[in-house]
Amino acid sequence: MKTQQQGRRTRHLPLFIAVAVCVVLVLSAWAWNNAGQNDRIQSIVSASSARSGGTQGITWRKHDHIAYALSVEGLITPISDEAKNGVVAYHLDTTLCGRVLGESNGKTQVGMQLQNLVREHSGMQDARIHDAMGSPFVVLFDGGMPTSIRFPEGLNAIAQTELAEIIRTFQVKSPEKLSSRWSTLEGHADGQYHASYQIDSEGEWSKQKIDYASVGPAAKELNINKIQVNHSLATFQPARSKSWWQEAEVEDEVLFFIARSPFIRVKKHSTLKAITCLLYTSDAADDDYTVWFSV
Repeated sequence: MKTQQQGRRTRHLPLFIAVAVCVVLVLSAWAWNNAGQNDRIQSIVSASSARSGGTQGITWRKHDHIAYALSVEGLITPISDEAKNGVVAYHLDTTLCGRVLGESNGKTQVGMQLQNLVREHSGMQDARIHDAMGSPFVVLFDGGMPTSIRFPEGLNAIAQTELAEIIRTFQVKSPEKLSSRWSTLEGHADGQYHASYQIDSEGEWSKQKIDYASVGPAAKELNINKIQVNHSLATFQPARSKSWWQEAEVEDEVLFFIARSPFIRVKKHSTLKAITCLLYTSDAADDDYTVWFSV
């Protein structure tokens, strides 16, 4: 039985590592120095909501073309003897380009694609995954929360997982009512987690993962039954004249457990910074989403 379990863990480890790379470093307690700032913050929150059509701080403008310098550094360290792959360093540098395609049932469809991609696992490159990750895809956003992602048919599963987690690294969930601080339950491939948010006097968002409420399917395949947040801190600056973010930074460290024993530790640092976009000047109709896919 133990041999079968170890075999299953080995078989699913590549996909799991793709998932684990995208769990987010550095626990920071965010506190307000002056409770009297709340009135000023509330006015900023209200102004952000008005600019974004009711979604606090997040703006999507139809026809908008966006581009970002995107960087991800990850380190996966085995703790258990059963994690035999050794330390895995993950590096990704790329340009994330996008086009706001339009709205559907109150949600925003955004076409995205990675350009000039450099991706390495422990200094090694995988040409098959590298090429697949350059494929265009369409994200459906509810404010700052990606609710679904559409990939080209037959796209490599690891590439799909990594692309989805790259986008979800920068996800936020707006409060139901205008507020300068709130809590949420949200999820990604690793599982569902509780998060706390704040908006400061300059309109910058901060987000902190608190704990995981459940474990996702890929982790369960490795008999992972607990994910512990060691450190978590994310900051986001909404774009003032364009869609989505002006820049964002996300740092995390988490532990994955089998039974009561730590299995692997994952650290990750991701940055997103808006740059001038010169791509995607297609004359295709806004509702012609086939422009984003190979035919």
